[in-house]
Amino acid sequence: MKLIALHARVDPGRFSTDQAHIHSHKRAFIEPGVDYMLDRAALMGKASGNWTRRMYEVRGVEGIRVLQGFLGLVDDHPIGLIERAAARALDQGSWRLRELKTLLAEPSPQLTLGFIESHPLIRDLDQYAQLTPDCFSPL
Repeated sequence: MKLIALHARVDPGRFSTDQAHIHSHKRAFIEPGVDYMLDRAALMGKASGNWTRRMYEVRGVEGIRVLQGFLGLVDDHPIGLIERAAARALDQGSWRLRELKTLLAEPSPQLTLGFIESHPLIRDLDQYAQLTPDCFSPL
C-alpha cells in the first residue's frame, strides 16, 4: 500500500491529472480525435464551430468530454437551437456544457410584430360596408 499519486480537489468539471501520468502514446492518439470533433461541430454552424474551438482553447484536454457532449446534443435538439445557444454562450464566455444546456432550455425570444392599420392588398372596411349594407348597419 504505497502512495502513487496525490490529487487535489478541483471545481466540478475540472480534472487534476498530472500530465506526467498520461502516456505520450495516449496523448498522441487523443489529439487527432479533437480535430475531428471540432470539424464536426463546425459543420453544425458558425456559432457552434466558434464556441467549440474557443472552449477547447480555454479548457484544453478537459474540453474533450465537453466536445463529446456538445456533439451529442443533436440527438435531442434541433441544430438551429444549438446554434442560438452556442452564440449566446460564446458572447457570455460560458465554457461548460451545463451552462450551454441551460441556455438551450431557455425559451427563445419571440419576435414582436407591429400591427399594421392598413395594407394595399387588404380592402378598407368601408368598402365591405358598401357591398353588404345590411350586415354593417347600426342597430
